[in-house]
Amino acid sequence: MYKYKELVKAVKTKAPVSQDSWRTGKEQNANIEVDGQCISRVTLPHQHGGTQEVKPGTQEAIRKQLLLDKPNFSEFIKCTLSREGYIRIMREKYTHTSL
Repeated sequence: MYKYKELVKAVKTKAPVSQDSWRTGKEQNANIEVDGQCISRVTLPHQHGGTQEVKPGTQEAIRKQLLLDKPNFSEFIKCTLSREGYIRIMREKYTHTSL
């Protein structure tokens, strides 16, 4: 289980989202863009102090929005997967598109 702060920090620093695409309300939403093309949209819950753990269902939803499998998601959060590594995975997964 991951804490809110860990999850939000990883997404904001590693996922290729433009800073002006963040929308806030009940949650924070942003488009993930690779090579100028939007490939997904990620929704992050508000942190509520940031020390609480994110529920498993919420983690699973965010993992799917990031288009990562479980091992890559774990590396993404634990900082062993870099921003460049994430973009490389997206390019490999979506070679059939114009990424």
